[in-house]
Amino acid sequence: MYISKELFCQIGPFDERLLELGGEDDDYAARCAIAGIDIVQLKIPSISSVSIKKKKREVPNSWGKIMSEQKGGYSSINHEFLLEKKWLTRDLPFEGATYVPNRKPSYWKLRDGMSTTDFFKQQD
Repeated sequence: MYISKELFCQIGPFDERLLELGGEDDDYAARCAIAGIDIVQLKIPSISSVSIKKKKREVPNSWGKIMSEQKGGYSSINHEFLLEKKWLTRDLPFEGATYVPNRKPSYWKLRDGMSTTDFFKQQD
């Protein structure tokens, strides 16, 4: 995932409440969609995962957990935080939700009190 400095300044950093790897792209895509920013999909063969054969899901992820046993395919902890605590999501439109392209589910709404804190900002 590539993020420009301008986008980073507008949307902010990844959510540090995601304790493992996985889901950062979904969270960022939802935050961009809410801000009205289109995500450009670039296909660059030299760094694209499209040409790489899918890894077997019976191997450990970076936290030593078998991926096929994880919710969301990589991290149950992050999956549960994003889809059960931070975001209300559905496949069909609902009140207050924003369409997030290329994501399943497709409609996302931030739950009250769950906005991403910029942990890197200097506190006065």
